[in-house]
Formats: sequence, C-alpha cells, structure tokens
Amino acid sequence: MNSIKCPDCGLVNFADASECKRCHLCFVSDPEPMDSQYQGAQYQSYWPQRPQYEEKAPKVFSGGVVFLTGILVVAFALLVLQQAFHPFDKSAASGIAVFIGFGGLALMVLTHIWLLIRIFEQSIGWGFASLFLPVAGYIAVGKFWDKTKRSFVGQLVCLGIFFVGLGIGV
Repeated sequence: MNSIKCPDCGLVNFADASECKRCHLCFVSDPEPMDSQYQGAQYQSYWPQRPQYEEKAPKVFSGGVVFLTGILVVAFALLVLQQAFHPFDKSAASGIAVFIGFGGLALMVLTHIWLLIRIFEQSIGWGFASLFLPVAGYIAVGKFWDKTKRSFVGQLVCLGIFFVGLGIGV
C-alpha cells in the first residue's frame, strides 16, 4: 500500500489522503498551467500532474486542548456560581470538588504522558531525561517548543481544572 509522508511534520498518511492528519497540510493542488506549445488536448493528457503542497495556517490549539479548555470554563463557571450564590449545600459542593479535582489530576497525568510522547518523538535522550529529571522536561519543552506546545498548554489547563476543583471544595 502506498503512502504519503508529510513534508512539514513527517507523518505518514494514506496515499489517497488530501491533507495531513496531524498538521493539515494540503496534498492536493490545482493543476499547473502548461506552456503555450503544449496546449493541445491530446498532448496535455500525457503530462503527469505533479502535486504541489499548499501551506495551511497551523492551528494554535489542537482539539484536545480546546476540549480541556471547555472543561476548565465549565468548572470555573461552577466555582463562580458556588462562591456567588451558594446553590449547593456543602456535601454537594464537596462531591463536585472531588469529581473536578480528581478529574483534573487524571487529565493532567494523561497530558503529561502526551507531553512525554512528544518529547520522545523529538529525541530519545531528552525523553529519558524528562522521565527522571523534571527540570529536563521543562528544558525539553523549551527546546522543542513547536512540537510540545500543545501538550504543555494542555497540562497547564489541567492544572487549572485541578485548582478550580479545590476552590469549589473550600
């Protein structure tokens, strides 16, 4: 089975893909105009069409980060409602706080694994250093910022979800 390797991010896509699944670089382009001497219809069909890569503006946030930000917004709205109007009794607020707090911690573990995978994709040495030395993880994030920014921002959003959960429980 044939495949197309994205020239931008290096992901191997299916041969019939019209764009990269990771960075959404377009693989299909408009046909190039031919020279004036080769405008004949019978001759034009013999020229193979070369694909040109069309640059798309990269997304600032991936779908995962947008989803996590949505969870943070909902949790923050619950915090504001609880602090302003006290619609929950203390037991319900504690239950919601535990649910949001532990959910934020679980999501933070998942985004940390996502971050480690992205670091390992860039360098195995930095990946192992990030496993054993937390400071090396932050240095690797800075070194490979283009590839790790989404997972790092996702981790920060999950940390925010955890702290909002703590705020609801207080």
